[in-house]
Amino acid sequence: MEIVEKFKELYFSKYSDEHKEKLERALSIAQEALAGKTRYNGDSFICHSIGVATILINDVGVGITSILSAILHDVVRLDPSSIAEIELLFGEKVKIVLLGMSNISSVETNSNSEQV
Repeated sequence: MEIVEKFKELYFSKYSDEHKEKLERALSIAQEALAGKTRYNGDSFICHSIGVATILINDVGVGITSILSAILHDVVRLDPSSIAEIELLFGEKVKIVLLGMSNISSVETNSNSEQV
């Protein structure tokens, strides 16, 4: 998949070997878990996850924990039980960010006319 290869080129130029290894593992897990699944607009879940991670790298400049969480966020959203395995592989910080992201997506927002 072209987007995956472009993403690999991006992070291979920016991260240490240790971080590259973690990114490779996260990509592998996400690709397997999200294979064949599409979002409401028809885009693949993996393309969305990589797109979010790319924005975070290029435009926001966040650390490795946030990048890993971006790659894995739809994995956890589609299979909440995967959080235990992800914590074992990537640590508690990634788990906490992912749980926080899950909570954000469950917050109901008001329309502009209802906001004070």
